[in-house]
Amino acid sequence: MGLLLAAQLGITHIVVELDALTIVNLVSANMTSNRSYSPLLNHCRYLLGRFHRFKASHTFREANRCADNLARASCSLAGDFVILDLPPNDVLCNLFKF
Repeated sequence: MGLLLAAQLGITHIVVELDALTIVNLVSANMTSNRSYSPLLNHCRYLLGRFHRFKASHTFREANRCADNLARASCSLAGDFVILDLPPNDVLCNLFKF
């Protein structure tokens, strides 16, 4: 959904950071797979192809704490797709804990 939103907003260059190195490698490779996730992977590749330039890179979960907290918080949201202008307060509090 994030890739689709970025494309609809007219963004032409994008960096996608993922904390799963295997997914980074699958998205970056042009090989096909017969696994059950193949349709989703192909759809991501299609959406990435809509950008003039893109880069998929790996980041460790510890360095991606904000996205990890937002992903966890999304489990309790009522809607299927929600755009936040500001992160929820509990996510902000968790970001600054050391």
